[in-house]
Amino acid sequence: MAIMLFKRREEFFENLILDKEHLKDNFNAGFVGFTFFINGEWKVITVDTRIPYNDDKEVLSKSSVVKAPFWLTLFEKAYAKAFGTYSVLNCTLIKDFLVDFTGGWSKKIPIKIDEKEGIDDKKKNYYFEELLRRVNQGYLVGCMKYEEKDKRDFDDPDNDNDEEEKIVTNCLYTIIDIQEYEGIKLVFLANHWEKGKYTDSFGPDDEQWEANKRMTDYLQYTPSTVDGTTWMALEDFLRNFNTIYYCRIFPEEWAQYNIAGKWAGQSSGGAPQKDEVWFL
Repeated sequence: MAIMLFKRREEFFENLILDKEHLKDNFNAGFVGFTFFINGEWKVITVDTRIPYNDDKEVLSKSSVVKAPFWLTLFEKAYAKAFGTYSVLNCTLIKDFLVDFTGGWSKKIPIKIDEKEGIDDKKKNYYFEELLRRVNQGYLVGCMKYEEKDKRDFDDPDNDNDEEEKIVTNCLYTIIDIQEYEGIKLVFLANHWEKGKYTDSFGPDDEQWEANKRMTDYLQYTPSTVDGTTWMALEDFLRNFNTIYYCRIFPEEWAQYNIAGKWAGQSSGGAPQKDEVWFL
């Protein structure tokens, strides 16, 4: 899911591909390689190009929720191999995914809005300035409408989001831009999930784009219902989403110093692996 943030910043994803110059030759030979930043260091993971599928010939992967390219399925396979299980795709936090994919720093910010009190100017200004600063600094920035679900619901096709739903729940959107026009604070989003269509104010079908050419020109925006992008008033953004994710990617010229540590012994914590057992 976190890899969707890279669809607008493909240069970062390309850094994860091993031996890009010979990618086609390697693929034809039956293998591909990726690099991940795991436990403080970059690790190379190589996998074959075979992928699991069910009796209906449907690919079994996290990316199967959309019409994902084949390379994304292989990317997931490599990440699962790095941790020894496909279950890591379901249990890893998005902010941890972002660190593993970039070697950077990530943070999760909850959007806290009291329905009774509403959205006052102080809160609007806080989130606007926060998003504006992160976008202008080149962070990867995403948002989500998170809803608690039973784990079984994720495997039940009857529980999928409705295609006509305005905001797709539990799916990461990319925040592309933040602008203010004549006192109206706006957020520009990308929906990569091939479902969900935002139709409220400043959505791609909103008639005011045609009526207010000056705003359209100022934002350099061409309304489109096919590329998944939409503008949204900040107030509507704060009502529709409840989580923001940041990821800062450090420049190559920066140095990084890691101190390795290990929680070991009978009092160490963690999930049991093989014949080993930890106690808290």
